[in-house]
Amino acid sequence: MGGARGGAWYGTGSGGHDESMSAAAGEPVDAPPGARRLAAVVLGLGILLAVVGLTQPVLHVTLDEAVVTVTVEEPGTVLADEPEGLPADSRLELTDERAFELVVAGLPAWQRALTGLGAAVGGLLVLTGAWLMRSMLLLVAAGRPFDPRVPGRLRGLALVVAASAFLPAALSGLAAAVVVEGLGGLGGAGALGVDLFALEVLRLLAAALLAIAAQVVESGRQLTEELEGLV
Repeated sequence: MGGARGGAWYGTGSGGHDESMSAAAGEPVDAPPGARRLAAVVLGLGILLAVVGLTQPVLHVTLDEAVVTVTVEEPGTVLADEPEGLPADSRLELTDERAFELVVAGLPAWQRALTGLGAAVGGLLVLTGAWLMRSMLLLVAAGRPFDPRVPGRLRGLALVVAASAFLPAALSGLAAAVVVEGLGGLGGAGALGVDLFALEVLRLLAAALLAIAAQVVESGRQLTEELEGLV
């Protein structure tokens, strides 16, 4: 009776059990509809955003105009009378309580290109993240959601998200510092400053969650393989 009961258990429950085992082993199962289309959309958006970011240095050089974010010690003074020392056809534009955009014309070409470097690096990070997401979606579309490559893709995506939390902002801050220093600091009552380093906590949290998810997937896959070996 015990043997019959065991055989019946494997016979009636084998649908979900065998499917999960096959998925964990990397064998194809039924693919979710639309996964390949979603992968194509993700990659397409990544390419589009990367192109937009990579064109920023070229645009700044071509248009003979650069835009950097600066802070002002006394915003009221600047709003009443822009500080002296701005080149011709340059201006300060208020973006929030203390942050301004300094639009500068007549800078050397290398400085204009530098002001777009943060956006270019951000675009490359977006493209890398899109490629990693596309890779995982294609594995799902192929019926391999527990493929051994998935944890590595998740860890790579975590690194990309973490880098995007500070690297583009740091490069933009560096460019702003170079521009302001080249203008002599624009001292006076409304002296300009630059935020050289900024962190986006939510992105760092998202990166940590992706790293945890990668470890969970890896541990779950290994545990499933061990249990499969015991059956």
